Amino acid sequence: MASYSATLKTSRKRGLLALPMIGYIALFLVGPVLVLAAYSLLESEYFQVTGTFTLANYQYAFGSEAISLLLKTLGIGALAAVLCTTLGFTFAYAARFFLGRWGTRVIVVVAFMLLGGSYLVRVFAWSSILGTEGIVNTALMGIGIINSPLQFLFFGYFAVIVTLVYVYLPFAILPIYAGLQGVDEETLEASRDLGAGFWRTLTRVVVPQSRSAIASAFAFTYILCCADYITPRLVGGIKGQMLGNVASLQFGGAANYSRGAALAVTLVLGIVAGFVVIYLASRLFEAAGRLLHARAPRRESPRPRRGSSRKMVSQHAERLISKIAGRVIVLVGLVFLLVPAILVIVFSFNSAPISGLPLKGLTTHWYSDVVAIPAFRDAFVRSLSIALIAVIGSIAIALPAAFALRDPRLKFGRFIAGAGYAPIIIPGIVFGVSLLSAADAMGVDPGISLTAIAHIAMGIPLVLFIVRARLVSLDSALVEAARDLGASGRKAFTSIVLPLIAVSLGTAALLVAAFSLDDVIVANFTTGTSPTLPVWILGLIKRGIDPRVNAAAVLMLAVLSLIIGLAFLFTRLTNRDEVKIGTPTATGTNSQGRSQ
Repeated sequence: MASYSATLKTSRKRGLLALPMIGYIALFLVGPVLVLAAYSLLESEYFQVTGTFTLANYQYAFGSEAISLLLKTLGIGALAAVLCTTLGFTFAYAARFFLGRWGTRVIVVVAFMLLGGSYLVRVFAWSSILGTEGIVNTALMGIGIINSPLQFLFFGYFAVIVTLVYVYLPFAILPIYAGLQGVDEETLEASRDLGAGFWRTLTRVVVPQSRSAIASAFAFTYILCCADYITPRLVGGIKGQMLGNVASLQFGGAANYSRGAALAVTLVLGIVAGFVVIYLASRLFEAAGRLLHARAPRRESPRPRRGSSRKMVSQHAERLISKIAGRVIVLVGLVFLLVPAILVIVFSFNSAPISGLPLKGLTTHWYSDVVAIPAFRDAFVRSLSIALIAVIGSIAIALPAAFALRDPRLKFGRFIAGAGYAPIIIPGIVFGVSLLSAADAMGVDPGISLTAIAHIAMGIPLVLFIVRARLVSLDSALVEAARDLGASGRKAFTSIVLPLIAVSLGTAALLVAAFSLDDVIVANFTTGTSPTLPVWILGLIKRGIDPRVNAAAVLMLAVLSLIIGLAFLFTRLTNRDEVKIGTPTATGTNSQGRSQ
């Protein structure tokens, strides 16, 4: 009984370590969202929100025009998410089962593209592909298929959907590939031996075992696609508007915070309603499938394929074709993911003032021009400063919470973990306009401080996830041995635990820095007159065709790639440390298993 009380007391003490994180999330995430909800019920006059209660903002938000745009947004988001999930599953399945050891390396490339390939660069790249002077139109006119550029390719919903799928496809590939790791290949062999074909094995064996990963991929990409407002603004134009970019304009040129708040709240409600509809439809589909299966005539179980040399040749040919098809799918997927970013790099050296074909000549003067701009240098230094603050702040807040969550007996552990991961669940536009509304309510001007607050909150989930996973893998006997030898808790932490998690902390710090440097969704609302580098580049893009955009984008891409490359290096070092810790010599036993 005494032992149980001591354990419970220790667990409660560890729970206190999570209080700074919970307080930060409550103050800078939940609080601003509540302010945003309050703003949606108040009158607004040109950047000034009065204290007068009104429902006029929701009358506009639920008017025919706004509802029509909301339905288009939800439909486009659902379509893009379905495409991301379907293509992501196809790519991940091919990489998992047809590439062998190369599958992991391909996934590393996808992860590198997601983390090191700037979001803004990936969106901007499609203007060079689908634009009136882009590669597609130039190629079609060059071979004589069309006489004038196809206007529907750019500034419309076609461009929006293609770009959304391109940008968020890695978000679907990575979790699905992780889910497919749990599929035992022996079950696939058993299914084939029992006579099941490829599609039957896929639908009856593979999909059920990876259903949660597929659902997670769809949910995540659905939220991201519905809430994206930068993509419709850059490639959609007037004909490709979504509710997110209309709401964002209310916090900019339209100067109507209250109406923008109502539109943002309506967008969130619409996304939630979309999830409910999709869930009910899936349940109805499953019920209909079970009913049809129950009414279908019973068939004898398929007999195992045996004996016939013709069948053996057929199986061998089927596997060979599947392997070739899988490798082709992976190759096409990599081309789709890599080529747009490569084109931005190529066009940054094009002497022509337009990003498109044909190339007029090679030059580097766009780089010297953009570096010579004082605003570029200021934005770059500002981004580095905010990233440094985000790294220090997120580690200081999330690290104690990670130690608390290491205890499986922690009371309210799920609630604490949910609070820590909340910043990645809230759509970026909602987080951004919420912080802007809260700052406006307190009379605080947007700037570096507000952006740093946002990036610390965005970095907390990364630190929590990486460090918590590392702590769980550590052997608690190491710390207990140090305590038995007389070391204090602080000494055990600094001498044993900290060195073992240092590489994970470094990885988390690099990822937080990369996300901070790349963020434009939230920073576009919080920087005010002190833009970060992505926000500055976004302003350069919105002002019209400027060949310096390619050079600025490539410089940002280079910085992000360097940071993510270091993060991958740190991850490999972490894996090596885990192997070393797991060896007998590291755990204090010799080769015969006796304690040394």
